[in-house]
Amino acid sequence: MKALMINEYGSPDKLHLSDVAEPTPKENEVLVRVYATSVNFGDILARKFGKVTPSEFNMPLPLYYVARASFGYNKPKQFIFGSEFAGVVEAVGQQVTRFQPGDEVFGYSGQRMSAA
Repeated sequence: MKALMINEYGSPDKLHLSDVAEPTPKENEVLVRVYATSVNFGDILARKFGKVTPSEFNMPLPLYYVARASFGYNKPKQFIFGSEFAGVVEAVGQQVTRFQPGDEVFGYSGQRMSAA
């Protein structure tokens, strides 16, 4: 599968399209073929987080330090951005009963991102 990735903080020219292995859903997960994702303020902030100062961070100051630890100090810990997505379920884990392949879904992956 293709994913827009980033290996270092910076401007949009640091983004690159790469082939990545298709994940296999765990027992309680679903695999979604993503047809649409958004680019929001959080994605833009995460892309350039290496140069974001506490005064530019638009949340309470203690969260700045949590975000720095979560996203990475010198380079991103998460290489695939995107937290909102829409698509179709491709596969389901053995314990999943609410969804089945072919279902149209949308979701939010939160700080974990990777909504490629």
